[in-house]
Amino acid sequence: MKVIARFEIPHKVYDKPEDIRRINDELGKKAEKGLLVGLRKSKDELVFSEPRINGIWTIFLSKQGYITKITLF
Repeated sequence: MKVIARFEIPHKVYDKPEDIRRINDELGKKAEKGLLVGLRKSKDELVFSEPRINGIWTIFLSKQGYITKITLF
């Protein structure tokens, strides 16, 4: 018997250019202070953990390396 459970994780999606710029600047400042932990880097996404808020930031990149979307889980 195979049981598969699916559940939704609360998250926020930032995909408007002004939100992406703002969040990117905030994450840059947090990284300089050592508040972020890099978890993984792949060709099209960067993942950072922010232990202080128990959150995971995912930055999605285009093929040209531009940020297309940022999510917070």
